[in-house]
Amino acid sequence: MSDVVDATHHVPIDCPVCELMMRDARDVAQFYASGCCIDCWIGFLEPLRLRIGDTTYLPNSAEVQAYREKIRIHNLEKEQC
Repeated sequence: MSDVVDATHHVPIDCPVCELMMRDARDVAQFYASGCCIDCWIGFLEPLRLRIGDTTYLPNSAEVQAYREKIRIHNLEKEQC
């Protein structure tokens, strides 16, 4: 039998870090584990925690804004190709 999620928990439509829409079950699972989508975990939060050496570190608003800007620029460059 599969695990059942308590009905009092919810997954936001958009990732709280990158503000992009949650796409699939991997994003949902990663959100429950770390509070962000899988892309943010792999490309931002996990490397940041490893660099700082604190597995519980949460980024401040300036770090999150810088990451969002980086994603925005990357997405614009992809659209132009």
